[in-house]
Amino acid sequence: MVKKRPFDFFTIAFFSSVLYFTPAFFGFVTVPGFIGMVRPIEPLAYLAYFLVIALILLVTLLHDLKPASVGGIRDSNVLVERHSTMLGGEVTLYALATIAFVGFVVLGWSEIVAPGKPSYGREHAIFATLVPIAFACAVMMRRYRLACMFLMFLAVDVLAGNREAMVFAVGAGVIIRYFTERPVRALNNRKVILSGLALLFVLIVYKEIYYAFKSGNYELVAERLGSLDWYRMIVMRIEPFTTQAILTDSIRTDLSYSGPYFENLLYGLVPMAQVFGFDTRNNIGFFFDQVLYPHVDFGVARNIWAEGYVIGGWPLMSFYALLYALSPWAINSLYRNAGFLLRPIIAVSAVAFLFFIHRTGLEYNFTLQMRFWGMGLFALVLLPFLLPSRTIMLPEPHRAARSRQEPMSGSHLHGT
Repeated sequence: MVKKRPFDFFTIAFFSSVLYFTPAFFGFVTVPGFIGMVRPIEPLAYLAYFLVIALILLVTLLHDLKPASVGGIRDSNVLVERHSTMLGGEVTLYALATIAFVGFVVLGWSEIVAPGKPSYGREHAIFATLVPIAFACAVMMRRYRLACMFLMFLAVDVLAGNREAMVFAVGAGVIIRYFTERPVRALNNRKVILSGLALLFVLIVYKEIYYAFKSGNYELVAERLGSLDWYRMIVMRIEPFTTQAILTDSIRTDLSYSGPYFENLLYGLVPMAQVFGFDTRNNIGFFFDQVLYPHVDFGVARNIWAEGYVIGGWPLMSFYALLYALSPWAINSLYRNAGFLLRPIIAVSAVAFLFFIHRTGLEYNFTLQMRFWGMGLFALVLLPFLLPSRTIMLPEPHRAARSRQEPMSGSHLHGT
């Protein structure tokens, strides 16, 4: 990724994997539930890291050997930018995302301001699904004031102690803004790199002080922020060091799992599965918690590579790694050929898969994908067809006269 190549979903997969394999550079993982207790990484865990990274690089090389498509992305951002019409799908998406935020704040205010990690209901799930898609859509359509508004909505969620939706939104915004088929050097874009590192730093640091901050203990907050030892301690507490402990401990104990893993994956494709009587509580995540970390009174993050190892050994873990390495190829093709109103959904769901699967495993990621595609298609495609008005004309005097006079085609209107 240091050499020039297109900025695409392979870039997201590579840097996500490097981030979550950070403990390999230090040689240890952190034992969940014990502050400061570390354990050496098992030698075979390094083999798993190497396998994933090597497959990503190999598939990326094969992908880049094929000729670039002629004409670039269909309905490119240049086409989108010239129109002064807000599409019906945009209107419904932005409206539903705003309503979801209001509902989240009104119904969950006590959780937002209360100390401790919040535990929300379905109103938060709807908010955390629609607002990232709305932010990505606003970025794609160059409606930056709306994008800033949705970013402020997400900042409230971060303030409450949740980071997922913010990561999904910003990651999708970056891929939409910089997706290209011409070779570029990803590490040369200092503005993006520095902004990403700054956001990552804020999210990591705030996780360690949000309880004290929400409790009003600002002296403790100031004391921690001014302590170098505290920052060193944070390194051992960040998520990759605990998630990779699951893989190391699974290999160290030669752990195996025979529970209803694949059945639960199917249940994940059923909306509100528990409402219909499907028991999804007996899953591999609880198995890891009970067997490896019974002393922990909270849910430890998941590890997709540990899942593959304990269920099917090295063959299944290698198969997962191959599927993961191949998935950016399929997502690139889907994104490139999709109507542009579908691209926000693709971008957000792809970030959730390529980045977040390192710490969620397959079961929860299936649930996320169902939410993004179900609610996204409802807001952007289905609902606009049920409403009488499908466009809103926006005054944009700074556009060129020729651009304002160009009519929109039906494919632009419906995003197909």
